[in-house]
Amino acid sequence: VFGSRREAALHWYDYGFAVIPVLPNSKKPFLGWNPWLDDLSRVAIIKHWTRHRDHDVGFIVGNDTVVLDADAPQSVAALDALEARFGIKPMLVVKTSKGVHHYFRRAAETFATPDSHSTAVHPDRIDVKTGRSMVILPPSPGKTIVSMGGCDAE
Repeated sequence: VFGSRREAALHWYDYGFAVIPVLPNSKKPFLGWNPWLDDLSRVAIIKHWTRHRDHDVGFIVGNDTVVLDADAPQSVAALDALEARFGIKPMLVVKTSKGVHHYFRRAAETFATPDSHSTAVHPDRIDVKTGRSMVILPPSPGKTIVSMGGCDAE
């Protein structure tokens, strides 16, 4: 879907995500969040990913987005049941090497806090990423778009 990580970073930035460069095959940002986000722009993205073509693409979730992270078959089933029960559809679904990430815009009048669980101890629990959480985006290794805006990626 993306010709390069630079193209992907620009796409996700235009999608409304506060993208951040991540060291290859890690969850470690290339720079501190605040210095990067203070200067975040299309120009900064182009400059960075032109020099560092192999850097993965992450984003700082912020308070307007919630990412539900299911890493085991039990938590994927729980996430599917939750969405069916409340009749909600994610704006984006990403397949990960362990499971799925479902992305939702969070209404201003709602409240959410980050939460994470050990998949080994609690395989049925869903991690919640919001606020100052970082998530790795496609086309980083192990990340592929399943659907976007309720439409399948195919």
